[in-house]
Amino acid sequence: ITAFDVKGLDDPSDPGSNFVNQDSNIEFGIGARYAISSSYAAEATINPDFSQVESDAAQIEANTTFALFFPEQRPFFQEGSDLYGSYINAIYTRTINDPQWAGKLTGRTERSSTALLLAQDELSPIVLPFEERTEITTGQRSWSAIWRTRYSVGESSFVAGLGTFRALEGGGTNTVYGVDSMLRFLDDYQFKGQLLIGHTQESELGDLGGSLGGSFDGGKYTEALDGESFTGTAGHASLEYHVRRLDLDLEYWRTSPTFRADNGFIFQNDNQRASFIARPKWQPDNRLLDEFSLFAMVARVWNTRGTRKDEWIRPQINFQFKSQTSVGAGFVTSNEVFGGQELNGIQRFDVFAGTRFSEYINFNARFEQGDFVVRNASPPRLGDGRLFSAGLTFQPVARVSFEPSYRWQRLADPETGSTSTPGFFSAAITRARLNLQFTRRFFLRVILQYDGFAQSYDFEPLLTYRVNPFTVFFVGSTHAWRDFGDDFDGFGIERVDRQYFAKFQYLFQS
Repeated sequence: ITAFDVKGLDDPSDPGSNFVNQDSNIEFGIGARYAISSSYAAEATINPDFSQVESDAAQIEANTTFALFFPEQRPFFQEGSDLYGSYINAIYTRTINDPQWAGKLTGRTERSSTALLLAQDELSPIVLPFEERTEITTGQRSWSAIWRTRYSVGESSFVAGLGTFRALEGGGTNTVYGVDSMLRFLDDYQFKGQLLIGHTQESELGDLGGSLGGSFDGGKYTEALDGESFTGTAGHASLEYHVRRLDLDLEYWRTSPTFRADNGFIFQNDNQRASFIARPKWQPDNRLLDEFSLFAMVARVWNTRGTRKDEWIRPQINFQFKSQTSVGAGFVTSNEVFGGQELNGIQRFDVFAGTRFSEYINFNARFEQGDFVVRNASPPRLGDGRLFSAGLTFQPVARVSFEPSYRWQRLADPETGSTSTPGFFSAAITRARLNLQFTRRFFLRVILQYDGFAQSYDFEPLLTYRVNPFTVFFVGSTHAWRDFGDDFDGFGIERVDRQYFAKFQYLFQS
């Protein structure tokens, strides 16, 4: 049972609008789990609530035209999620956005593992991948079915299959099926491969506000959702060689212009990529260094019509020291074609470090500087970019942990140094998470976040009393503010929404 109260600005873009009640309710949900045998279990849920799940950490999206990936955090979908993984992201449970009901069957034996997931989603996202961008919209109610089976062969090889199906209430379906495998042979070699076939029958939602006015696959199909039907393929193959002092990897990826996976995370199609990676390693016998390695990658990307889109060479050096400390540095030089522009001579370097020299501290940091493609400029061109990120986990005692993180990026006009020209920017994202375990059952989690790109502030406290993994009481809230700056006279940092909720979940077991 969940009780909640939500208020927010009547118009989120206008700080002068009324702060009004948007939703208040009490809702009930139920979940059931049945152990069919020692190897197989079935689970179902109706009207599940995930209000206690923390929000996604903000990501920098100011210079990308593709959808961003966010990890699954909802407990119902997390359990057994390792079964869904494959080389191509054909299964991504976050495409089931707001389930009204869901059911799953999972099983593991000595040689095989199987997962089957069924769900009805009240408001499904529609992700449309294209050659140089992703379009995303929220569609209608949908029904999804996801299946995955993996079978072990020998000591360390496997073959697997998967299938997904989604149907939208207003019309439109997508079906994906395929096989994948990892075969180890001659002790030091392994082959990885996957082949997927996807068939799409589009809905008829239109052009999504005028953003889908083009065509794809050589003009055969329109970008708009207008009921067209097409079939596409996606594939991956790699041959790897691993010994103590050397790793070699030859890879190839291909996604056709007509491949879509509505229950997966395919953010780009009409794409081919070939790469070769070499990594020689040395383990010196001394008190300072555990391993020293070199890394080199050569890659080329082109579309399915054979037009080169990107090519790069990346050398890198890595040091693994004692006390779980590592440092490294790399350099990349590339030539890219984006938005019809030839952007050659791209060069940038990066340095990175991570350490866990103490059981109380885990720290990592990265800095990158050089040429970046300004993808949202018109026309696209090169900019002078810098990026810095750092994260820390500090746990002074077993019951307290503090996890701050910081990410800053600057993309400036190389001629003027300005970041105010369209397509250029400078901002940072700061996030901190505090966990306090008062007793074995009672604990507090607090999340603070500032997103400099959106000029937004978030505060999320959550109190939890947990008797066991299924009998839990939550009390929490979410608060959001936005800095309207000079957009509105007389307004600065104003609250835009807030929610209070309480949730009680009880386990009946027999």
